[in-house]
Amino acid sequence: MRGRLSAQGCQDRWETIHRKLAGWVHLTSAFKTAGRVRIKCRQASHPEVEEARLARAVGVPPPLHRVRIRTPPV
Repeated sequence: MRGRLSAQGCQDRWETIHRKLAGWVHLTSAFKTAGRVRIKCRQASHPEVEEARLARAVGVPPPLHRVRIRTPPV
């Protein structure tokens, strides 16, 4: 990862990178409907410009949408 960041011109220390990424969060919620179908929702906050740049530099495209997974009752 350091190599990829360095190749993109990022010479920041790990502490600085961690601080820059701290505001980019993911929230996962799971619940069951009245019909016992389990629904799992995952949402990422919209990354700031610097967060998105760091993610792309290491080959991780920032997700920009919600993911919902429905699991039928067992």
